[in-house]
This record gives sequence, C-alpha cells and structure tokens, in this order.
Amino acid sequence: MKKIEAIVRKDKIEGIIKALKEVEVQEIMMTKVIGYGKQNGHIKLLEGENETIIFSQKINLEIFVMDNQVEQVINILIQEARTGSVGDGKITVYPLTDMYSYNGKTHFAVNYA
Repeated sequence: MKKIEAIVRKDKIEGIIKALKEVEVQEIMMTKVIGYGKQNGHIKLLEGENETIIFSQKINLEIFVMDNQVEQVINILIQEARTGSVGDGKITVYPLTDMYSYNGKTHFAVNYA
C-alpha cells in the first residue's frame, strides 16, 4: 500500500477527483495549503512597506492506494493537474506498512515477506 501526496492548483481539483473516482480510488483527503517553490510565490507591494513574498494557495491531496494503482494514479495526476507552467505542484509517494480505521474493523497490512 502507498500514500501519494499531490500538491496541485486549486482550479484543477474537480477534474482530478472525477478522474480518480472513475478508477475507483476510495481513500482521498484534501487540505488547503500555502507555500512556494520555484515560482517564489507572488511579489506584492504593501502600502507603506517593502515588497513581500505572498505564498501561493494550493491543495494538498493525500491519496491511499494499493501498490498496483500507483502508476495509474500518478498518470491521472499528471494528466489532470499539469499546465506546463512553473507552480503546477509536486507528487510524492510514500510506502505504508499499516493503515487502520477508527471503527477497528478495517486494517490494511503490507506483507514484505
């Protein structure tokens, strides 16, 4: 099992979620985040102050999938989120050893043996 984190532009969320549902991805969490990368945020002149970096608003998706879904999900993210401009975001993939639900009935374990 893997956790895929994708930082994406806010205006790309609808298409991403629709495409992920079409391939039956069922474990997705979404949070609003701010930050900057290569685009260095935005420069804004505040009244009576020097120029200040203002962070860009993005969405952080946390997507939990089985190992055999990783490549498909990454391809969907690239297809739906990519504009070709600086600031599109990042995709990272993390291994998971266990995942539990609070109801105690669902447990996903990864067997490396």
